[in-house]
Amino acid sequence: MTKARGAVTAYALRHRCASWLVAKGLPTRMIADFLGADEQMIPDHYGHLAPGYQQEAARAIGRKRAFRWGNQEWSPANCVNP
Repeated sequence: MTKARGAVTAYALRHRCASWLVAKGLPTRMIADFLGADEQMIPDHYGHLAPGYQQEAARAIGRKRAFRWGNQEWSPANCVNP
C-alpha cells in the first residue's frame, strides 16, 4: 500500500523539526535530546543546514590567488557570493 502524495507522517514532522532546530543554531546535544536521537546523527544528517556551514571553505577560497583557466582569469570574487 502506498501513501497519498503529500501525506504528513511522523517521520516528516521529526525531520522538519530537526531541520529547523539546526538552522536556528541550537547545540546538537540539545536537538538530539529533544528528538530522542543519537547526537552524532544530527550533524551527519542536518549539518549542512547549520548557520555558517561553509564559511570556513569560503574563507579558504578567499585566501587563494587568482588563476588562469583558458583565456579567463578567475579569482575568489568570481566564485563566492558575499
